[in-house]
Amino acid sequence: MSLKRLSEQQQLQRGTYQTRFHLDHHVNRLIVEGSWRQLYDDATYTIAGLSQLIPEFYKLENDVTEALCFCYETLVGGQQRNIFLLANEMLEGKMVRTLQGEWELTIDDVTFPVINHKELFWRER
Repeated sequence: MSLKRLSEQQQLQRGTYQTRFHLDHHVNRLIVEGSWRQLYDDATYTIAGLSQLIPEFYKLENDVTEALCFCYETLVGGQQRNIFLLANEMLEGKMVRTLQGEWELTIDDVTFPVINHKELFWRER
C-alpha cells in the first residue's frame, strides 16, 4: 500500500483580511461596526498609539494585536487603492480622493482590518 499526496502547500501572494477580533460575539460586533473609532479623541494620536489603545480597551489577544493594521481607500492614478498607515503616521494632513470629490482624512474613513500576510494554504494538484 502506498500513499500519494493530492495537494501541495503554497503561500498566498496577497494578505488576507479577517473580521474575528474577539471571542466574545458582542465585543467582536462592536469592533466590526466601528465603535473603536470613538476611542480616537485626539488628532495628535499616531497609529502606534491607536494600536495600543484599542487592544487595551477591548482586551484583545496578543496575536490579534500584533496583526492589526489601519488603512483607508483613495484614488491613486485613477484606481481605488488601500493605503496602509504606518505606526508613526497621524491622520492629519492626509487626503481621501474619490470620484465624488476630495476631503481631509478622518477617523471615519479609516478601516480596521486584521491582516495575515501570505498565509499558507493547501491547493489541489
